[in-house]
Amino acid sequence: QLEDALLRAGVPYRIVGGTKFFDRMEIRDVMGYLKAVVNPCDVISLKRIINTPKRSIGGTTVERVELVARDRGITFEEALRLAVDDDQHRSGARTAIAGFIALMDELRSMQGDLRDIIEMIVAKTALIEALEAERTDEATGRADNIREFFGVVAEFAENHEAPDLPAFMEWLALRTDLDTLAEGDEFVTLMTVHTAKGLEYPVVFVAGLEESIFPHQNSIFATDGGGLEEERRLAYVAITRAR
Repeated sequence: QLEDALLRAGVPYRIVGGTKFFDRMEIRDVMGYLKAVVNPCDVISLKRIINTPKRSIGGTTVERVELVARDRGITFEEALRLAVDDDQHRSGARTAIAGFIALMDELRSMQGDLRDIIEMIVAKTALIEALEAERTDEATGRADNIREFFGVVAEFAENHEAPDLPAFMEWLALRTDLDTLAEGDEFVTLMTVHTAKGLEYPVVFVAGLEESIFPHQNSIFATDGGGLEEERRLAYVAITRAR
C-alpha cells in the first residue's frame, strides 16, 4: 500500500533488503499477460508467459518457434500459430501451443470494466490457482500480491476518465520507470526496522505502529513474556534512526 501511494503520487523510492512490488515474479507474470494482450508483437512478454503456469511448452519448442519467426520474417505469435500444424514439434507440444493461442485469443476478446477484465484474465490464466496449489506460505503470499494488484487497478480506474487496458499499461510503465527518470535525485527509502539498524536519516516515518502489527500479535501472546520486550527494543531502534 505504501508503494502504491508513492507510485500514484509520482514519488521516486527505493526498497532496501526487499523486492519492489512491480519487480516481484508473480506481478511480472500478470503484467506479462496484460502486455501480450495489448501488444501481440511483444515477444519478451509472450516468452515469459508461454509456460507460466506450466503447460508443457519447453525451451526447445520455443527456440524452434523463434527460428521459424526469424527465417520467415514473421512475429513470434504468428510462428506459434504455424507451429500448431508443424510436425517438427511433438504432438503434446502442438496441443499445448494450440491451447495457449486459444487462451490469448479469448483474453483479447474480453469486455467489461478494467478491473473486471484484469480479474477475468488472471482467473483464466490460473495464476492464483497454480500458486495456491503449492500450499506453501511463500506461494500464499505471492497469490495475495496478485490480489493486491487488483487494488492498484481499481484506484487507476477511479482516477482516470477512460480507464482501458492500454492506458493502464502506459500509466504503469511511466510509474515503474520513475527510478531511471529520477536517478541522482532525492527519493524515499523503504526498509524494515531490522535493516535500518546502524543507519540515520533526517526524517523517519515508522509505518504500522499499531497493536498486532508492531508490536506483532505473536509477541503479545508469547508465553515467555519476552516477546513484547523484544518489540520494545526494536521500536527504540526505529525511533532513534531519525536525526
